Amino acid sequence: MPTIRKGSIVAGGTRQSRQPEMTDAERAAIDRRLPAARAWQTDEHAFQKSLIAEMNLRTGWEPRLKRLYAVPNGGHRNAAAAGKMKAEGQKTGVPDLCLPIAAGGFHGFYLELKKAGNGPSPDQWEWLLDLHRGGYAAFVANDVNTARDLILSYLAL
Repeated sequence: MPTIRKGSIVAGGTRQSRQPEMTDAERAAIDRRLPAARAWQTDEHAFQKSLIAEMNLRTGWEPRLKRLYAVPNGGHRNAAAAGKMKAEGQKTGVPDLCLPIAAGGFHGFYLELKKAGNGPSPDQWEWLLDLHRGGYAAFVANDVNTARDLILSYLAL
């Protein structure tokens, strides 16, 4: 499990782990219900979709996961839709996921998802650093396992 502490922003790598609070049977039940495809390795949409599917399945075990939500930034839109969203307050670089639950001295948790080999844009780094300086846990993950571990480690603080 990654260590979450004040003073660090973590970029994730590949890691296999199990939560000690879950039995092997519970983990197997979740694994059977998740999308089998590994498309998330090349597609950030599929990566996020797979992660959210797993977090939704875990809400019975960890009810605070019900508060995890996606920030509707990015994506390709026509000029009219993009202008409307900007007028409504959409900002470039905001991390992909937010968990507005205080834990371990942090005000909340933000996560930027990047497919393997990609890193955050300058706007994304600016947001991550500003969030971190403002008392939020802010991370980058490059795979579903690391993203899951970061979220669950945060909630265990």
